[in-house]
Amino acid sequence: MDHIAHGWDADEIRRQHPELSLAQIHSALAFYYDNKSEMEESISDSLDFSRELEARITSSPMIARLRATKLMK
Repeated sequence: MDHIAHGWDADEIRRQHPELSLAQIHSALAFYYDNKSEMEESISDSLDFSRELEARITSSPMIARLRATKLMK
């Protein structure tokens, strides 16, 4: 995700995530490129799902009551 979202290369990912080895990062990037269309479809589906959940949550009656009492922005 960092490669896609931030354009980070393997070295930058390693700097940001020292718990990962370069071998693990290169393996993950290779898997992504070998399965790019399926991975991008999965990412898109996850993003759509999270946006749908956010819309449900922000339009819930409880959120409306909290906003009315100024406990929430």
